[in-house]
Amino acid sequence: TISDRELAALASETELMADAVRTGDGRTFIAADDRFHRILVDAGGFQQIADIIGRVNAQLDRVRYLSTAQPVRSRVAVREHRALIKSLRARDGAGVADQLRRHLQGSRAVIRSILSEQS
Repeated sequence: TISDRELAALASETELMADAVRTGDGRTFIAADDRFHRILVDAGGFQQIADIIGRVNAQLDRVRYLSTAQPVRSRVAVREHRALIKSLRARDGAGVADQLRRHLQGSRAVIRSILSEQS
């Protein structure tokens, strides 16, 4: 049910993320990533998920800032976002689910790696 306007907003935030990776601007990357995820959650009508994300985001921000020091993951995240947008535009539900799964698995692996380094 995502609108063309929401798809355009997702694409715009993804390109801001790509620019931030090129310039090494972690703050801009995270801000655009936050907006990307908020647009996606709002488009899906998942207010409860948005509430949960809001509560845990502050705790995850430190890890997220540390992850921007790994530009490889940031570049991968941009590619994953682009692939997700492509599946959304195609109205490919299975493709969307697959892209989301891959993105979350990659993010989880980075979080685990950073947390283990910090221990």
